[in-house]
Amino acid sequence: ASEEASDEAADESADTAPLSKLARWLSARATGQSADTTRDTALRDSLVQQLKMYEQMLESQGEAELTEEQIEQRVDSSISYKMRVASISEADGEVFFATGAKKGYGFAVWRATRHFDNATEIITGLSGCCGQMDVQACCDGIFVAENSRHRVASFDRDGNEQSDWGSGDRDTVEGFASCCNPMNVAFGADGSVYTAESKIGRVKKYTKEGVLTGLGGKVDLIPGCDKVTIAVSPAGERVYMMDITRNHIVVLEQAAEGEQLAYTEQSAGTAQTDSMVQRLLDALGGGE
Repeated sequence: ASEEASDEAADESADTAPLSKLARWLSARATGQSADTTRDTALRDSLVQQLKMYEQMLESQGEAELTEEQIEQRVDSSISYKMRVASISEADGEVFFATGAKKGYGFAVWRATRHFDNATEIITGLSGCCGQMDVQACCDGIFVAENSRHRVASFDRDGNEQSDWGSGDRDTVEGFASCCNPMNVAFGADGSVYTAESKIGRVKKYTKEGVLTGLGGKVDLIPGCDKVTIAVSPAGERVYMMDITRNHIVVLEQAAEGEQLAYTEQSAGTAQTDSMVQRLLDALGGGE
């Protein structure tokens, strides 16, 4: 009887383990009575990927304790991750760069001389997805594309926050779409701040105070959580975007007036899907 009770307890424990709970939740969501929203679908897909990753990690690790060599490898890997530079910029002879936070997750911004002396951590607690945290500096301050919080935040050279704008918005151009945008920022010669969004390939133009003034252009990107670095021509008539999914640079012209209110993530979805299907057909020789 005691063995049966023990087996039942073990089964119950396994059934309430986090991975089991997550698996049941995903299954319930997939067969739910109500239709998933775009946000729910993206969240479920992300959690499914994480679940598979954790299961593979557990399977590879097994029940054996880590060896000293394995522990050292993991420590070295953690240190290497913390030392990665996510972005770098310069203003008035000073260099600003974003790295992983010293403790926990997230990002921090450092200020140094142009010789990288006297490095000082000036901003902490930034939240970014997929290892992306774009920080760009100009005479008006330090502008951060804090993608996980769907906002642009500006700071002075000492890291004091001056202003911020943005929100998650999948229906209009006022906010930032998808799970983590904006991904990148850049400046125009007139002091405008340009933002770039991954997945939907949208570039928008703001005043330095965060007032939306126009749609800088759009690119048919392969959906994904990727860096979309941009640069603006001196006259502001063109924006250049680095499309790393296709290994090329896209030259954008200013969008027409009517497009400013028409282009949203919802309206972009069908075009993106059709484009991806067509590229697949072309690659297979069936696109004629």
